[in-house]
Amino acid sequence: MNDETDKAEINLYWFRLIETLKKYGKIDIGSTIPYLIGAKRHKEKIILSPSDSISNLILSISNSNEDYVGVLQFCETIQQVVIGITHRENIENHYKSDLIIRNSQGLPSLISILDEVNYGNTVEDIINSLVSAYSFQISLKMYSWDSFNQEWVQIPDEELEIIENIPISL
Repeated sequence: MNDETDKAEINLYWFRLIETLKKYGKIDIGSTIPYLIGAKRHKEKIILSPSDSISNLILSISNSNEDYVGVLQFCETIQQVVIGITHRENIENHYKSDLIIRNSQGLPSLISILDEVNYGNTVEDIINSLVSAYSFQISLKMYSWDSFNQEWVQIPDEELEIIENIPISL
C-alpha cells in the first residue's frame, strides 16, 4: 500500500479532518483543539461539555492503533496549540526527545512537542491542561482562530461546507 492509500483507509474523524483541511490549504501543520471539536459537533449534532469533548478527542488520539499518530505542538504561524499528524515510522528520526504517549499495545499514538508550554507528561495532565486552555472558547462555540484579528470566531461557512463532506466514519 502506498501512503495515500493508507491515509484513505484511516477511520478516525480527527485524522480525516486534518488531512482534508491541509488539502484545501486551510491549515499548514495541524488544527486547533477547538476547531476539531467544533467540526465534530457540527457533523454529529451532539454537544458534550467542553471537558468531555476535549477528553474524548485526546483519548481517541492516544488510544489509536493507526500508523499515523497525533502531534500536539505549538504552531508559530497562528500562535496556538494544534494537533498535527505524522507517520509512526517518523518518530525515531524526528521525535526522540519529545514526550511520546503510547496506546495500550505499547505503540506511539500521541506526541507532545510543546516546548513553549508544559501541558503535562500524562494523557490526564494533557487533557486537564487543554480543558483549562480551551473550555471557554468551546462553550461559546468559537472554534476557529482568526489570526488576522487575533480572536476566536465561529467556523466560517465555507469551511462548514468542507466539513459537511467529510464522513464521520468509513
